[in-house]
Amino acid sequence: MDAMKFSGTAKREGIWPELVRDCRYSTPESSTAGRRQTQGFPTLAYHCGVSRVIHCVAKLAVAGKFGSTEFGLCCRDILHLAERCGARITLEGLEHIKNNLPAVIVSNHMGSFETLVIAGFVLPFGDVTFVLKESLTRYPVMRHLIRGIAPVTVGRSSPRDDLKAVLTTGVERLASGISIVIFPQATRSVVFAMSKFNSLGVKLAAMHPDRRKAVL
Repeated sequence: MDAMKFSGTAKREGIWPELVRDCRYSTPESSTAGRRQTQGFPTLAYHCGVSRVIHCVAKLAVAGKFGSTEFGLCCRDILHLAERCGARITLEGLEHIKNNLPAVIVSNHMGSFETLVIAGFVLPFGDVTFVLKESLTRYPVMRHLIRGIAPVTVGRSSPRDDLKAVLTTGVERLASGISIVIFPQATRSVVFAMSKFNSLGVKLAAMHPDRRKAVL
């Protein structure tokens, strides 16, 4: 699979202007203050909203109109959707990403939310993709978005083959200026425990054309 053809004419700062300006973000008080919603409604509203966003972006991908701008706006829209449903988001230290791209970005994996939004923190500054399970490229609707970002895919049936895929394709992505997000945990966890991380991210960072650029 070729690397994603990112929109070269797009102004990155337009994806998330305040993030570019301040290298930080915090949910405005007005986004969640005073909200009283029926129990269970925020969860339903969030998942329905995510479905709408993904369907819209998938249509763009099928039509060949999906690039870095659309990817970034998708991530930002899902984050703001979560805020409208009561979530509070704080991002700090984005200057480390801004000044060290392309980078290997190692993240804990709590659920689907970070997979849907984390690229939005990077795309205002540079292009990014993920290390993902190969099976996700076959999911209905979602597969169009996933294929559009040209991820590094692993099968999880052969650790040796997965390591080779991550190191070979990952280095190619980095060399072409695309950062890599990797979740080095076997399963999702609500607890941040580095002891549970495998070594894939470290090994990929060690092969980075510029070895200083790994962000945890």
